[in-house]
Amino acid sequence: MKRGALLLFIFIFSIVLLLNVNGATLNSCSIKSSCGAGEITLASVAAPQDAHISKDIYKFPFKLCCSGTSISNSCDVVATSRDSLADLYLLDDSHVDPGPQANSICLSTTDNSNVDCRISGATCNSNEACVLSLYQGTDSHVADCSVNLPNKICCFTTVTKTCYVHGEARSDTDSLQCCVADTSGNELYYSKEIGTDLTGGCCQKLYESWDSFRGVCWPTDVTPCAAQCSYDPSQSQYFSTQGCFLDSPQPLPYELSCCQATQFGVTDKFQTEIELVRNSNNECTGAKFCSTVTKLCSSTPDGFCPQNYGDWSTCPLNEIGGGCNVCDPDCGTCGSVRFLDFPVNSSQNRDLTIKVEYTSPVSQPITLWRVNSGSDSYINTQRCTVQGSTCVAIFSPSTTNPALRNLLTSPSTPGASYTFKTHLSVNPDIVVQKTGYTTPRVEILTPTTKSNLRSSVSVQARAQSDSSISSISWYITKRDNPGTPATFSPVNVRYNQGACTFCNAQDCNLLGRVTYPSSTTNLNVLVAKDFDTLRCDNNDFIITVIAEDFQGNRAQDSVSINTLNPNAPCTDNCPVFDSRVLKIIIARVKTWV
Repeated sequence: MKRGALLLFIFIFSIVLLLNVNGATLNSCSIKSSCGAGEITLASVAAPQDAHISKDIYKFPFKLCCSGTSISNSCDVVATSRDSLADLYLLDDSHVDPGPQANSICLSTTDNSNVDCRISGATCNSNEACVLSLYQGTDSHVADCSVNLPNKICCFTTVTKTCYVHGEARSDTDSLQCCVADTSGNELYYSKEIGTDLTGGCCQKLYESWDSFRGVCWPTDVTPCAAQCSYDPSQSQYFSTQGCFLDSPQPLPYELSCCQATQFGVTDKFQTEIELVRNSNNECTGAKFCSTVTKLCSSTPDGFCPQNYGDWSTCPLNEIGGGCNVCDPDCGTCGSVRFLDFPVNSSQNRDLTIKVEYTSPVSQPITLWRVNSGSDSYINTQRCTVQGSTCVAIFSPSTTNPALRNLLTSPSTPGASYTFKTHLSVNPDIVVQKTGYTTPRVEILTPTTKSNLRSSVSVQARAQSDSSISSISWYITKRDNPGTPATFSPVNVRYNQGACTFCNAQDCNLLGRVTYPSSTTNLNVLVAKDFDTLRCDNNDFIITVIAEDFQGNRAQDSVSINTLNPNAPCTDNCPVFDSRVLKIIIARVKTWV
């Protein structure tokens, strides 16, 4: 079956309107044999319900029709923003799925109004129109909205905020910039369209300004760009001062800060030079803005890099070449560390080699710790070795203080966890941690190796894991050649129902399996499974028991045994006249004679 998905993009556009509060509308959508006057065709559908959908509107006999004003199915438009909800795997025969794919079906507007679409539950909100019904949230057939299904694709339109004649307005969600230029080179300044707007749009300087008396953008009363400051000291944009002033020549990025003060009811905007903050060792620790606001360097990410503000050329460099006295990850200089080829599982009491990779090709000291339930144990700090575009530190028992080698040893208990953490020595607040587990332990108690088995035999095993045993399985293999070395192949003994002949199918030699629910605790399990040797010829066999715990780790144990039954059947490579019944008859004839 061809699979695919439907993508409904969210298109948000700017539009040129004068006092126009009306915009595109989406009234309703339905699947029908043909679309009527005033409707647009978004796609073609194989049937009104339980159907595939196609971007090709001529592919299927039924159409997805939507009514409204100023709406379109065009994808060839520029959107201020868009929201991908579902995609098409194929253009002409698809399922619906929200995952990202190469193709899409689009719902857009011709007047640059906003379109918002989403996959919802069984109903749409009152301000939304249903476009399609879905049988499930992913990989779904489609149906008309009248079909009662657990998911709907819902869309609605909203009017774009506008100013006057140049299409210069922006969405309320856009970040505003003061005194920047549009694509035509016109300088922009900040204004509001209505009193309830929280952010407003950007109107063009020398073309219009906001007339609060008339309540419109008006091409008179020009407001100079330098009299507007869209940045508030309480907002993070306050420090993004590039573009706040029309400077010629432009200063270095963020060299000066844009400050704002109100005195005697008058608000003024002015620039001050950004100051560097230093400690007693003359190390640079941060930047000061407007003489009152200080942003300090920090090894903990806070979304702000002080090194981007002011002149740091006189600061002594830290270990990684930055101006901050500590490695500040927001400045992009610290890089990151991760465990490389971490031993996520290990047998008990084994030496562990831990590799840590630093993402930059710079030799840095890296510290490794063993995480304990009480307090963590320090293992070692060593410089990584540059390997291509990264740097790798290797911690092994042979290079560790002998008194601490036990910290690089896996636990002696099966299914037990072991955890390590690591960090750059210059950035100890950003820690990476990883956990592994020892494998389970399993032992076959009976029969013992080289036992001669007859009739039905109980194969008893014990399995242990602190992660709790999830299943135990028994497998049988039989010797397949008379020479040396001896080799063994699976035989059909599945749940003691097979004929003990050689087989190739998956789990054909599975003698039996016991599984345990995750709700139970199975740290130490004693189980047994019967092996009916009467179904097999007299030969050499290997019994293998595999135990698995809830971490997905496995362990196994095996024993070699022989079957020794009187009048055992021939199961493979039998002579033409070889027959168990015939052998019995011949034996009786010999007895009579």
